[in-house]
Amino acid sequence: MSGILEVQELRVQFKVGGSLLAKPRTLHAINGVSLSVARGEVLSIVGESGCGKSTLARTMLGIETPTYGRVLLEGRPIGDYRRADLAAKIQPIFQDPYSSLNPRKTVHDLIAMPLLVRGGMARREISRLVTDTMELVGLPRRMMHSYPSAMSGGQRQRVAIARAIVTRPEVIICDEPTSALDVSVQAQILNLLDDLRRQLNLTYIFISHDLSVVNHISDRVAVIYLGRIVEIGPVEDVLHNPRHPYTRRLRASTLEPERGVRLPKPVFQGGFPDPTNPPAGCHYHPRCSEAMPVCQTAAPGALRVGHSTVACHMFTGLADDDEDLNPESAQIAAGQET
Repeated sequence: MSGILEVQELRVQFKVGGSLLAKPRTLHAINGVSLSVARGEVLSIVGESGCGKSTLARTMLGIETPTYGRVLLEGRPIGDYRRADLAAKIQPIFQDPYSSLNPRKTVHDLIAMPLLVRGGMARREISRLVTDTMELVGLPRRMMHSYPSAMSGGQRQRVAIARAIVTRPEVIICDEPTSALDVSVQAQILNLLDDLRRQLNLTYIFISHDLSVVNHISDRVAVIYLGRIVEIGPVEDVLHNPRHPYTRRLRASTLEPERGVRLPKPVFQGGFPDPTNPPAGCHYHPRCSEAMPVCQTAAPGALRVGHSTVACHMFTGLADDDEDLNPESAQIAAGQET
């Protein structure tokens, strides 16, 4: 499947821990990720802290440089775009709206900044666009000359959203955009994001660890473990009928907001592996209660199971026929074989 945004065989590595007496180690943040996002779709990326979600987001934005592989926007490598042209097409919304906004600038100046960077617009046109965008995100005009310190967390996040959409980009990458907000405000922001997607035909990459939020907003979900996609498919399948053992454990560890439901029991064995020395074979096998001998030596390829793609040896011989694998599945399979 070709989409507006494609990630092909992406690997991102960092050197860490070097000193006079020790060589630096290689941290494998992203380890062979391939995926494709259709125009107007919401693809959520989930996983534990440290699994590579934010690194993947930063690489798709062009902030991080891939060690191997590439990111395509509308079929063109993002490295081929001028910075201003890329920023007009793909924009981020970050986790903490206070730290992502310059406290010394007014709401008008914060929202206008992407337009000023792009250039070629009269100040009157910029002010009109800022006013229209404030109305779109539910900010009253009287706040135009306010500063972030005088605003609530929800209002600041609306400013961050307005700044992201003022250039009318094609793709928005949302990195935990509601995790710093109160629950009641989270719902308002999620509904706003959903409304804007429909009005402006936006495409979202939604990074989160909150499965209830992901369930609310997503069309598809990709589950990442230690830099690899272990399961990807429609939200109904991945969250309500998960196949991969990691996805099942992740789902079981989520607290359900139901009366009388107790806290979930710990479901993971052992701690999160060292990304500078990942386990051989399937990275998840040291923590998996269903691991087989082959899991210790061979990385699983991606298998089509129902409407999802799963990288797990348990489904070898049980998955759908190879001809049912779509191109994205084949790319993921190639990325897992390392």
